[in-house]
Amino acid sequence: SESKKKKAISHKPSKMVDIMNVEQIPVTTRYDEEETAEDAAMKAKLAAFVADSGLDSDDDEDDAEDDDKPNFDIPDNLPANSLDHVLLATSNWKEGMELFEELTGLKPTKIGALRGAGTKSARVRLDKNTFVEIIGPDDNNPSLGMGPTLSATPKGKLVPFHYAIRRDKEEVEVPESENWDRDEVVMIHADSQVFDESGEIAKWDFLLLYNHGIGGAVPAFVNWRENRFHPTARLPKTTGKISDIQVRAPNGHYVHNLLERAQGVTMNHGEPEIVVSLDTPRGLVTFSGSNPKGIVMPGFGDENHPSMRKN
Repeated sequence: SESKKKKAISHKPSKMVDIMNVEQIPVTTRYDEEETAEDAAMKAKLAAFVADSGLDSDDDEDDAEDDDKPNFDIPDNLPANSLDHVLLATSNWKEGMELFEELTGLKPTKIGALRGAGTKSARVRLDKNTFVEIIGPDDNNPSLGMGPTLSATPKGKLVPFHYAIRRDKEEVEVPESENWDRDEVVMIHADSQVFDESGEIAKWDFLLLYNHGIGGAVPAFVNWRENRFHPTARLPKTTGKISDIQVRAPNGHYVHNLLERAQGVTMNHGEPEIVVSLDTPRGLVTFSGSNPKGIVMPGFGDENHPSMRKN
């Protein structure tokens, strides 16, 4: 019932995170909904960020490669309750990208830094509108957010860190008795190449669950408000496929109930672990990691964090 939904878990207020460097998705159509004062404030904040920020100098060196960007390829269908993406952690972002390409024959696309999180990312498109995200510490902000955790990843390794399921946040219900924490985040993005002209922003919903004791073995949940905002719409096509994803969690842990209907992930009983197998041009490649840490968004529990704000 509706009342039960409202009681499930202790809800944190939804927050907005501006992520100018996360993914460069062109936004060309305005939202039909009326712009709120909150949206106007976020646009002003993004405009200021466009004016004084950007990718670091290492990324600028690759601007020439951007001339060969693929055509915008909007997914026809993004099925709910299915695997969306997997995150692989590395202690060194550049070395992690090189290692992934060496092992799989698939070239990652640089995405950039997540503002306030201490991370940099690269992505590789796979079949069925899924993708792998390689996440490492941001050299410019290694002590922020998840930076120290990622820096502790074994050197020369790519280790499963987290995974995400497509599901609307209202459909993610956990009994209050579990005493989990819930972080509902609205992700905000504006393409720096078009923002100055249009002022357009893209939004998608990201839900993270904490205080359950098994880190990244409990998925994140994502709802792309429009298919054109999905990363695979812009990433180059590859022949890579997800062969298998196995997630282990203790017997009786509520994550087993949470993922009963999820497609693309096999749940097993045991100590927390994620095992990802990819079918690649260089054969079957498997990544495994025990006690995955999982994403913790910047400022969780801190209402004054500069990248977070209340509705």
